Amino acid sequence: AVLVADPAVGETIATAAAAHPAMPLLSAGFEVDRRSPLEREALQLDACAALVARLGGRFVTVFAFSDGASPTAVRLPRLREVVRRHGLALLVETHRRTSTQDPEQALALVREHGVPVTLDHSHYVASGEPRARFAALRPHAGLVQLRGCAPGRVEAPVDPAEVADWIAWLEEGVPADAPFVAELIDRGRDPWPDLHAL
Repeated sequence: AVLVADPAVGETIATAAAAHPAMPLLSAGFEVDRRSPLEREALQLDACAALVARLGGRFVTVFAFSDGASPTAVRLPRLREVVRRHGLALLVETHRRTSTQDPEQALALVREHGVPVTLDHSHYVASGEPRARFAALRPHAGLVQLRGCAPGRVEAPVDPAEVADWIAWLEEGVPADAPFVAELIDRGRDPWPDLHAL
């Protein structure tokens, strides 16, 4: 909503991104209140996608909700159309408290709507899901997000050996052109130790 209401915000973000050319933007997550009308969501996504494309990104990730304002069968094609106008791909993130929190439901959503996933293993690990339960999602990954995690914890300190093990397992089934990225959420702490460990 901020990008729509105040274009100067996009300029500020673009200027900040230009100051860090060694850290190019690949993807952006986009989230609005699940009760938002679809056309309002599409308008806000259009502003976000325009900025992501301007910054050289390739993907925009959204969440899927079974109880959203618009049915998934209507919402995902509309949002895909918006990001495609900017030369981007739409992905749906695997995430707790969404339609993809159950790996089998996530796979059904991918097959029904043809939208690849941003495969975030941390939500399945935190929920206690064994790897075998979400292995079938690997071929449908457009992007893989990595971060430190543990059973019961979506975020945990990064263990380099554990991350290397996850990368090896994920690479067995993920498409060769699906990038792996580090997901770090600004929690007011120094992100560099985790970035170096990843």
